[in-house]
Amino acid sequence: MRNKQLLTDRENERMFGDIVENIVKKPIHIRYTSKPISSVESFGRYHVITLGRTKGVDKFTLLNHEAGHILFNSPTKSGEYMINCWADEWKADPFIHLDTLKEIYWSILNLIEDQRIESLMAKLYLYNKKRFYRAKVHVGREYKCIAYTPFLILGYTRFLRDDLIEKDKCSAMARKILNEVEGTGQRGALIGLAKFKPFIDEYITQCIEDGWTDTVDYTPLEYDEVGMVSVNDIEDRNKPTLSFDKLFKDSRFDGERDIQYIKNILSNVNEISPHNIVKDDGDMNAFKDTGQPIQDIANGLNKMFKKINEIPKTVIGYEGDEIDIESYIKNKVEGYDTTKCFIDTRYVNGASILVSVDGSSSMDNGNSMSRARDMVATMYKAIENVNNIDLRTIVWSSDIEGRMNITNIKSMEDTRYVRTVGGYPTTPTHMAIDYSTKIMKRMKGRRKLLIFITDGQPEYMNQGTLIPTNTLVQMSKHAMVRGMRRCDNMVVLLIKPSDYSKKCCEDIFGKRLIIADDMKSGSDIIMNKFKRLVMGVLS
Repeated sequence: MRNKQLLTDRENERMFGDIVENIVKKPIHIRYTSKPISSVESFGRYHVITLGRTKGVDKFTLLNHEAGHILFNSPTKSGEYMINCWADEWKADPFIHLDTLKEIYWSILNLIEDQRIESLMAKLYLYNKKRFYRAKVHVGREYKCIAYTPFLILGYTRFLRDDLIEKDKCSAMARKILNEVEGTGQRGALIGLAKFKPFIDEYITQCIEDGWTDTVDYTPLEYDEVGMVSVNDIEDRNKPTLSFDKLFKDSRFDGERDIQYIKNILSNVNEISPHNIVKDDGDMNAFKDTGQPIQDIANGLNKMFKKINEIPKTVIGYEGDEIDIESYIKNKVEGYDTTKCFIDTRYVNGASILVSVDGSSSMDNGNSMSRARDMVATMYKAIENVNNIDLRTIVWSSDIEGRMNITNIKSMEDTRYVRTVGGYPTTPTHMAIDYSTKIMKRMKGRRKLLIFITDGQPEYMNQGTLIPTNTLVQMSKHAMVRGMRRCDNMVVLLIKPSDYSKKCCEDIFGKRLIIADDMKSGSDIIMNKFKRLVMGVLS
C-alpha cells in the first residue's frame, strides 16, 4: 500500500507520466479538470493528458487509459484517412451529413481502440486488469436502453451490459471483434472497424431511408461466421474478401513486439552518473587491516539465517514475456529493482542493505570510524553462505571544491577502506542522501534497509566557499523528500552529537534518527535492526 504522505496521488501520477516520457521520448503534460472528460492530445513535440472526473473511476485508472493511447500509438491519422475514404463513398447521396457519418465511424473506432489499448496496458500493468474491469462496471451503470445501434451494441458489450442486448448477428460480431482486437498492434482497431463496417453501413442506410433519425431499429446483416467479408460487402458481394483472421493474427504479433519494445526500455536501468562525484575504490596497498567482526554476534546470526534459509519456498521463474508496469512503478517508487517486474516472475525475495558512512575527518575522533568498520565486518560475516542478501557499504565525504568522494565496500575484504580520506574532510549530507537512495533504488532485494551513519550536522564547501548550515539543512530536507520515494526504510545513526548537530539532524531525518552516545551503543541498535530485517526476508 502506497504511503500517501510520502507520495501523493498527483506525485504518483506524475511519476507514471515520467515513465511514459522515458519510453516515448517526448514530454507528457498532465492537466486536471473538474469536467467529466478525460483525453489525450498530441502536439508533435509533446503530449497533453487531461484527467477529469468520471463517476466511480479514479484518476490513476484514467491516466493509465490515456497513457495507453500514447504508448501503443493509437492510429489517429490512419483512422482519419480510412474514415474519410469511406465517407467519400457516400457523397453521392444528398441526404448524407458527412460530419455525422464520420462521427459514427469515429465513435465506433474509439470504442474498439479503447478495448485494444486497455488489453495491452493490462499486460504491462497487471493490476490494470482489475482496475479497468471496475471502471467498465461503473461506466456501464450509466447506460440506458435508448436505441438499438451498432455503437450502442458495441458499448453495451464493452461495458458489460449484456442485459441491454438482444442476441443477434451484430451483437455476436461486436463481442467477437472486441475479443479479437485484444493484444493487437497499432492496426488492430482499424481491422476491427473494417470488420464491423458492414453493420455500420447497413445502419446508415436504414437511417437514410427513415429520414436519418437516431432511434432506427434495423435488421442485422447476415455475416459469414468464418470471418471472411469485404469492407465493401454491401456494395458488391462479388468482390474478393479479406481474411480478417489472418489480419488479426499478424496484428497480434505486432502487439507482442510493442510489448517487448517497452519491456526492453523499462529493463534498461540507467547507470548513476551524478554531478561532482569522485569514485574511489581504494588502493589495495594503502590499508591492510580489515574490520574485525564481533564474532559471537556474527556466528549466531549466520546459523540462524542458514536454518531459516532451508525452509522450502514457492517461487516461479523470473524470465517472462510480459512486464507488470504496476510492479515497475511500485519498485521505482519504493526503491526496488526495476528489472524484476515481469509476469511469471521469480521476484528477488531477498534484502538489500546499504550502509552509508560519513567519511569526514571528524569521524576519526573517538574511534567512531573504527567501530563503523567493525560493524560492517560483522554484517558481512553474518551473511556468509546465505542467499538473497545484498549488502553494500559506501563511505562519503567532500573536498573544498564541492566534489564528493565515494568509496565502495562490497565484501569483507573491502572493509579495510571504511576510513576517512585525506583531502575530503567535510560532510555533504544532501549529496549523500541523494546518492545513497539512488544506489538503493538499483539494488536487487524487494526489502530494503538504508543505514546512514554520521556524527554531525551538514558541512559543505563549493569552490572554496563555505555554504551556510541553514541552507545545507534545507537542501538535505529536500533530498530526503526525494530519497524517501526511492527507499522509505531508513535508519540514521547520529553519534555523540552537539546540541546544534542534533537539532540539524532532527530537522533533516525526523523520526528515523537514532542518537547514540558512542558508536558501540549505536552498533548494537543497528545490528538488531539488521537482524530483524534479514529474519523477515528469510522466514
